[in-house]
Amino acid sequence: MENNMKSRVLIMTFIILSLTLVWVIQNYQKASQKALLDRSDPITLKIKWGASNNNYNSVGNSWDYQAAINGEKVPWESPAEYVVTSDAMIPIIARAEERDNYPDVGISRGQIDVSKLNLASITHVHLNVEVREGHGRYAGRVTHPHFIYTVERIITIRDILNHFF
Repeated sequence: MENNMKSRVLIMTFIILSLTLVWVIQNYQKASQKALLDRSDPITLKIKWGASNNNYNSVGNSWDYQAAINGEKVPWESPAEYVVTSDAMIPIIARAEERDNYPDVGISRGQIDVSKLNLASITHVHLNVEVREGHGRYAGRVTHPHFIYTVERIITIRDILNHFF
């Protein structure tokens, strides 16, 4: 009789723990989504960049690409975190330099408007740079290296717990 009672208690404990776990997982997912969409300040963003050029148009074939985000140089494909307000404008700069004896350089400036970002998903911000060949038989030709800034919202467990109940 005593073993039967222990078995029932164990089964009931297992059922209660299983239901509790399902409830926690469901609410965690909902709280995570709410935390991602919350626009109250501060907002932490992870931003990285990359560049490509599919049509050099005889303007060099070897390039150095550089980018600055919010006034600081950021290495290629290296994510950097920024704590910003929901209405911030994050300045971005893209620079392409031809590896050549007479290097041609192009610079473009833009902004990441935090108020227009979909904070629940990864956003790509595009910036094109124009580089004009300045010397030689191809002088005057133009190429457009393409920079992509990848922006992702970072949320902490504290952010999630604030939206849990």
